[in-house]
Amino acid sequence: MNKSILTLIAFLATTSAYAQTDASINTSTYQLEDSEIKDAGLDGDSTMLQIRAGFGFGTLSNSPSSGSANGMSGMNFGLNADVPVGDASSTFNTGLNFVQKGASVGAQTAVVNYLVLPVQMKAHFGHIDGIRADVGVGPYAALKLSSRLNQNGNGTNLNGLRDFDFSVGVEVPVDGEYSILVGADYDLGLTDIVEGNNNLNSALRTRTLLTTLGLGIRL
Repeated sequence: MNKSILTLIAFLATTSAYAQTDASINTSTYQLEDSEIKDAGLDGDSTMLQIRAGFGFGTLSNSPSSGSANGMSGMNFGLNADVPVGDASSTFNTGLNFVQKGASVGAQTAVVNYLVLPVQMKAHFGHIDGIRADVGVGPYAALKLSSRLNQNGNGTNLNGLRDFDFSVGVEVPVDGEYSILVGADYDLGLTDIVEGNNNLNSALRTRTLLTTLGLGIRL
């Protein structure tokens, strides 16, 4: 066979092998980038357990008279699950959270401890530089665990409150690298928490702003 043809065949074979090697390198690079996104907890393709804790700022609104008591601070903590729905752009979020609500009037502070069950749909807005912003909206059901009226360091049981409260909430969490969660949640009470009260002018409804810091664990 002509020596020039043999040289050309050898050159084409070398070029083809190099192209295949280069393609495999590029593919593995893209796979690595995808895995980095998944390791950071930003892919949204798998269920995430969320361990949360934070502080809240609550008050009681006297609606429709538009009156309200002074705010009080309390703690909140709990365990939530973020479950993908359809594509990775939305999730269903629920869990159980301990939340302190209440208000203060003068030297008196009413503290009501609730076990809260949120049911939210969350929309995800992609991720930029390892940070993803979400918005969640949905109802809450709350079971009263205890209630106290504190004054000058002394506390007594606060009677006459309903055992259940229902509300709607809006949550704006930020999901960062390594699934560090930072969020704010506004809880708008829908029911009168005073037991047996039929007077709308004296109805009391909870209003709570929660701030949370948490850790997400992908399953």
